[in-house]
Amino acid sequence: MKIRVIQFYLFILGIIPFDSFTQDISARISVINGGRVFFPFTSLRDFENGMTLTNYTTIGLTVVDNDPGGGGTGAPDVITNFQVTVESVSSAAGDLVGDSGANLDADYIEIRPSNNLGLGTAGETYTNVTLSGASQTILNSTQVDAAWDTHQINITFVCNPTEPGGGSLFGEVPDYYTTTLAFDLDVFFVP
Repeated sequence: MKIRVIQFYLFILGIIPFDSFTQDISARISVINGGRVFFPFTSLRDFENGMTLTNYTTIGLTVVDNDPGGGGTGAPDVITNFQVTVESVSSAAGDLVGDSGANLDADYIEIRPSNNLGLGTAGETYTNVTLSGASQTILNSTQVDAAWDTHQINITFVCNPTEPGGGSLFGEVPDYYTTTLAFDLDVFFVP
């Protein structure tokens, strides 16, 4: 029996979109734990049931208004919300790439975010997504300040035995598949 292994490398991006130049707001994503994700499929049961890695990765979020009064560079920027997005970036289509050149559709993988610390109020919306090459929002928060050690989310990874399009993981080419996940932190504000 050949063993199929699916591995993710977490690549974290901290990005602040804005219409005008500002140094008053800073943002950062920190991987607290679970930076490498492995799905070692070694038995028929794994292919029949899939695998779930519950709360496997913890990510800390930092969003800071460095000049809340506006005294440094002019009028204050008012943070309205921030969001975290995820996408698979290893291939143009977002597929997982095998060592032998075979590709595995990313939609076998599900990303389930949840609160770990400090982000469990009514101001947060968590969204489970099926992995793809498109950027998808997994968290939207109305928090205006956050620190990585007090504001954290957990990520549960699920490798489903079938994909939404009807394919079966059991019928895929045995290989060692990898992808890189890009998590972006986007901060929105009113200048």
